Amino acid sequence: MLSIEDRRFYQHTITQQLVRLRGLVGREQSMNRKLREAFAALWLDFHMDKEAILTVWMASAHASRWGHFY
Repeated sequence: MLSIEDRRFYQHTITQQLVRLRGLVGREQSMNRKLREAFAALWLDFHMDKEAILTVWMASAHASRWGHFY
């Protein structure tokens, strides 16, 4: 799954996708939300390792496909 979703995962991150999937900064479409998303992704990058981010992202992506969140 990693090779399909993000071949360069270890050079950059899917953390911003995780922030968006989990709805951590709201859902409105604005530049302000994008900035909050970027800062939240940076915070997660500093506080979680890549494996943990990937694990949470995979669970969140799977849950969103089936309509189950949180």
